[in-house]
Amino acid sequence: MIKRIKLRIAKLQLSNYQEYLEYILNNPVEIDLFLDKFTINYTYFFRNKDIYEELGRYVSSLKKSQKNKLKIWSAPCATGEEPYSIAIYLQEIKKKRPNFPDFRIIASDIDTKALSIAEKGVYGDYSLHAVSEEIKNRYFEKIETKNYTRYALSKKIKEKVEYLNEDIIEGHRKRLKYDIIFCRNFFIYLNRNARDNFIAILEDHLIEGGMLIIGKTETLASQNNDFELIDAKTNFYIKNKDFIDRFLNLPKKKVTPKKDMQKKKVVRDVIKKSATPQNENLKPPKLSRIESKEDYIKIRRKKNKKAKKHEVEQENISIIKKEKIPLSSQKEEKNEKDIVNAIESISPQSNFKSISPKPVKQEHIDFIVPEKEESIEERLPIDEQKKFITEQKEELYLKEQELDEKQRKIEFREKLLEIREKNIKKRIKELNRREKGLHTKMEQLDQLVKPLEKRARELNKREEQLRKREEVIKKFLDKDKPRNSFSLQSDFIGEPNSKNELEIPEGHYSIIDLHNSKRRKKIFSIEELGSGIAIILRDLNNQIFAISHIRYPDPKSVDEILKIEHPHFFIDTSVDLLYKKMVKNGAKDDTINALIIGGAKLRDEEESVSQENIKSIKQELFNLEIPINYQELGGISKRSVKYNVQKNILHIKKIWEQEFRKVKL
Repeated sequence: MIKRIKLRIAKLQLSNYQEYLEYILNNPVEIDLFLDKFTINYTYFFRNKDIYEELGRYVSSLKKSQKNKLKIWSAPCATGEEPYSIAIYLQEIKKKRPNFPDFRIIASDIDTKALSIAEKGVYGDYSLHAVSEEIKNRYFEKIETKNYTRYALSKKIKEKVEYLNEDIIEGHRKRLKYDIIFCRNFFIYLNRNARDNFIAILEDHLIEGGMLIIGKTETLASQNNDFELIDAKTNFYIKNKDFIDRFLNLPKKKVTPKKDMQKKKVVRDVIKKSATPQNENLKPPKLSRIESKEDYIKIRRKKNKKAKKHEVEQENISIIKKEKIPLSSQKEEKNEKDIVNAIESISPQSNFKSISPKPVKQEHIDFIVPEKEESIEERLPIDEQKKFITEQKEELYLKEQELDEKQRKIEFREKLLEIREKNIKKRIKELNRREKGLHTKMEQLDQLVKPLEKRARELNKREEQLRKREEVIKKFLDKDKPRNSFSLQSDFIGEPNSKNELEIPEGHYSIIDLHNSKRRKKIFSIEELGSGIAIILRDLNNQIFAISHIRYPDPKSVDEILKIEHPHFFIDTSVDLLYKKMVKNGAKDDTINALIIGGAKLRDEEESVSQENIKSIKQELFNLEIPINYQELGGISKRSVKYNVQKNILHIKKIWEQEFRKVKL
């Protein structure tokens, strides 16, 4: 762990642990990387098989109907081998016992990558090294590739397990009471306070009489909980000791005496029969209680030394026999032979003290002992070697998991690239098709360009004529108009044009009252309406109509003076003024409705101008509670508008249309 942290600190070019801690706190992404690098997900299917055998005995004691599912929580679950092992084991029981209840397994872990592996359910050889061929064939599908062999778990088993990404120290997301909780090899990472808090969480989520299973080298330690140890070998705890009889009354496992025990009995009998002074003090040694892995290693070393000493003594006895060294008496010789034969029949790892024969010649001992001592020294490090091999296996397993994850990422990227390649080909094909269509349209447009160019020249000529005429009119008006004078009526259009229409330019308005002889013109018109808005307010009952040609939603950065002088340039002032003028001329609030046209998106303007105009005009009418009877908004073409107030007929023509079209109102 320390080595990995130091490598991470070096990679980030930090100086010490404190800097790395600050880096984690300031970079939340590093938390996931930390968990990925430093959490240990060492596991495999059916690890510690005796745990599952005891589990089978326990679930047989539960009285569950088929309607009530057996609920199990596996936390932390790492890459899923443990919860899947439980599911397979219970499924095997269910096959043999049709009345066995259905079951549901919840599995939790904080490591997202480990959960990703678990949900896929694809594993390597090492994960299944403790699984029988029968179980492999029944629940796994073998996948052979060029680089490796994998085993895919059946969908039936995967569906039995639900995975949760959560920090179990902080609590559990499910509001369930479980019959069994697996929490193996997790308490060793917790301090006292965290352990007590976590035990309380487990108590809350376990039924009365439910089973808690922890790691073989772990202990709950605290007395402030409701758990009772019922099996020290497998570390099975039961919640509420009042239910302990349920487990103790289960049928016990059949235990057959091992050969070693039988051989030890033979030795005891021989020693008991021997009445010579040499064997009076021979007693079996006291068996040491194994509390931890370190105790186990020490005892194994002592046994190996005793075994080697025993071998030396056996050599000495053989030499005595070969050299025919006399013993004290025939009876002693017989007893000696019986003891030797008995000891030779048992394993060198016997728990009994070796029996020493009479002293032999020194030259034979000097020859044999050094050789045996060398042999003993060679075999002493075997436990350390086993420990080293186990650690190497764990490292290899972790590396295998990392390689699997990298392989899956590569395969995913390959598939992603294939999909992108297909999409690119489709886009190229679509672009080629569109390009061909554009060429066709260009040819068609070329045929239309010539008449349009001719028309453009005519329009330019007409525009120049109008400009000159405007200058003449302006000079004429300036003669009679005093400087700095202003009237709100300056943007009112009351006189018709040559077509007898009230043509409304930008920032102007007009009103027609069919009951007023002075304002009985029949037609409103607007030419080349672009992104601006034409609003027509009408009261059909009282025969009063108003129109305004609006350019902007509001002045924004424009000088506020412009808004005062020309209010009908802007939506936020024009609509309100138009509405008030209609009411002043006799229109009724509840009979006024609106027609709105315009808001085109032109090439030489920003799209936001037209969109803001459309949004603002609707909002303003909504605020004044004026219903919209007809609207034609948006598009990319300029429009011309004509509205006959007497006949209530609206005509609209887009710039590319040859004639006006009648709109149904």
